[in-house]
Amino acid sequence: MSAGRPGIVSIMRRLSRVSRVPELLRSGVLTIHLEKAEGLSTMGQAGFTKKYKVKVSVGSISRVTERGKVTFQHRRNPVFDERLELLVDGDTAAAEGSQIELEVWAAHFLRADSFKGSAVVPLRDVQRRRRMRGSWPLQHARSGSLLMELSWVAAPGMY
Repeated sequence: MSAGRPGIVSIMRRLSRVSRVPELLRSGVLTIHLEKAEGLSTMGQAGFTKKYKVKVSVGSISRVTERGKVTFQHRRNPVFDERLELLVDGDTAAAEGSQIELEVWAAHFLRADSFKGSAVVPLRDVQRRRRMRGSWPLQHARSGSLLMELSWVAAPGMY
């Protein structure tokens, strides 16, 4: 290497300060297959529950899914069978405390939606295992759990 010419390390450092390439390399796709909720509380749920919806958030990214009409007998155990894909940016993916937050809501015909509970899964756990399937108990709820499968596909060369 001749004097005055920058080496590869200094070039990469300079690129990382002015480019989004490092952030993109840390990013990935989070896929969530919401199977069903089980044992939801029906306390205070008079009237017609039209549908259930789940709000999924990772950092500043959020998506809402809705299940179709719910029959009376499926109010405690609605089946979602829906798949969501979220593109998670590199900063969120690399942050130590990043979490996948899921909120379950019941949408009513004549009243405001009612909160049924939430579940939190550390993003780092999904990144390490690549795929997780299980039942997560709902927090801030009288009862219930959310059965789902989570998977992570990282950008090439990371995690």
